[in-house]
Amino acid sequence: MKNMASRAEPSTAGHTAGHGPPLRLERVDAFRSPKLTAVVADMLRRKIITGELQAGDNLPPEPELMAQLGVSRPTLREALRVLESESLIRPRRGSRSGAEVCAPSVELSARYMGFVLQHQGVSIEDVLKARLVVEPPLAGLVAAARNKKHLSALQQALEREEAALPDNVAFGEASIIFHELVAELAGIETMTLCVRQFNWVLARLTEDVESRNPRDSSSGNARAHRAHVHFVELLQQRSSADTVEQYWRAHVEQIDQRLIQGRRGLKVVDLF
Repeated sequence: MKNMASRAEPSTAGHTAGHGPPLRLERVDAFRSPKLTAVVADMLRRKIITGELQAGDNLPPEPELMAQLGVSRPTLREALRVLESESLIRPRRGSRSGAEVCAPSVELSARYMGFVLQHQGVSIEDVLKARLVVEPPLAGLVAAARNKKHLSALQQALEREEAALPDNVAFGEASIIFHELVAELAGIETMTLCVRQFNWVLARLTEDVESRNPRDSSSGNARAHRAHVHFVELLQQRSSADTVEQYWRAHVEQIDQRLIQGRRGLKVVDLF
C-alpha cells in the first residue's frame, strides 16, 4: 500500500494509434479515494473528453496500464467496464493492444435522452412543445446574423433536399439536416444538441407516420421543401428576426400537427 501511495513520474509509454504524443498517466494515489475504480475511470474519461485520447486510439495493454497507474487487474478491469458502459471505449477481443477509444457523440446523448423520456412516461406532445420552444428563436438568431456564409450553406442544403424529393427516406434525412443546420447557424452549440436530441426521438414518430400514409409523404415532402425555400428567401430579403422567427414557428407547428394527428396521448415509450 505504501508503494501505491507514492507518486511516480508520468510514464512516457503510449497508445498505439499514432494520434499525437504518447499517452501520459499518473500513478493513482490510493489514499485519494476509497474507490480506486472511480479514480481510474475519471482519469481515462477526462483524457477522452479533452481529446488527449481520440476516437480510434487504442489504450495501452492491461499490463502496461496496471504498471502506469499502480492498480490491480480487477480494479483496472472494473474501471474499463465503466467506460465501456458509457460507450467511451470498445474492447478489442483477441488483440494485443488495449481497448479502442470512442469519442462522445450526439447520437449517444440523444439515445440516452430518449431512454429517460421513455422511463418517465413523457408524451410525444411534450417533446413537440419543447422543440417549438427551441427552434423558432434559433431561426430568428440566424436572421439577425445576416451572414452570407450562412446563406450559402442553407442553399446547398436546399439543393440536397430537392434532389431527394422522390425518395421519402432520403428527403426525411435531408429535411432533418436542414432544420439542424438552422439551429447550428444560430451559434449556440448547446441548443444545437437539444435540437438533434429532439430529432432522434421524433424520427421514430416520422417513420410511423410515413409508413401509415405513404401517399401523403410525397406531397408533404414538396410542402416542406417549399417552406424551407421561403425561409431562405426571407433571409435573402433581409427580413427582420421577428418575422423569420414567426415564420419558422408556423412551419414547425404545421409539421407537428401532421405528426400528432391521431396520436394524441401517445408516449415516447410507445415508439420504441
